[in-house]
Order: sequence, then structure tokens, then C-alpha cells
Amino acid sequence: RAMEPFEIGPYQLPKNTVVFISFYLTHHMPALYAEPEKFSPDRWLHINPSAYEYVPFGAGPRLCIGGPFAMMELKIVLAMIVQRYRLSVAPNTRVDRDEHTSLTPKYGMPMTIYPQDRRFSTQPVQGNIHEMVHLPG
Repeated sequence: RAMEPFEIGPYQLPKNTVVFISFYLTHHMPALYAEPEKFSPDRWLHINPSAYEYVPFGAGPRLCIGGPFAMMELKIVLAMIVQRYRLSVAPNTRVDRDEHTSLTPKYGMPMTIYPQDRRFSTQPVQGNIHEMVHLPG
């Protein structure tokens, strides 16, 4: 909430204006990311965004103090899971976004878990996930 009137870019905003940032919109800016609407994990091999261009845990004075631990934990746990198991989205899954502080799948993400046999495949999904990102297939 603005304590005083202020200007941001071309906009003049009065006192008490509520302003918030959308990390989702930041992460979909063509000026920052080539083909931002395309699901492309390989993009991270060729770019190194700043702390204000890729914002999974916030930035600046409101940065989540657990961010570095969460990233370390994610890498370790994910590596352990994919060494032992193959995960597949359950057939006929509907993936709709649930918009809160972060985006999450509204109905969860039903998965079938197999022993790791390296028989990877893709599974089509339904839902408004297709409005957010172009999935292959």
C-alpha cells in the first residue's frame, strides 16, 4: 500500500494504492525469456537470469530465507527419486492452476510410480495448464 503518491514508469499512482508483483508475469516476459510460453527446460542451459528476472523465492528485502535450502533439498531429493523410480502423470489427468502466492495444480498431480526402468514416455493432460504454457505433443 503506497504511503504517498508515486510514479512508476508512465503511471502516477495515488496514496493508498495497493501494488503487487506477479512473478508469473515476470517469468513470461518475452524481453527476458525467448518463447516464454513454451515449456522448454533446456532454456536454463543457455541463460543466467538475475535475481529479479527469475524469482522463485522473491527478491530483495523480502527474499525467502529458506530459498537456498529448498533448492539444495530439491536437487538431492529429486535425484534420489529419479534414480529409484519412474513417475508418469496418471491417464486423463486434468491440470488446472490454483492461483495463490504461488501457482499450484488445483487438484494435485496424480502420478503413477514405477520402479526405474528407463521406459520414459509422455502423457497428454487436460486443463488450463495449456493456457499458461505450450506443452510438447
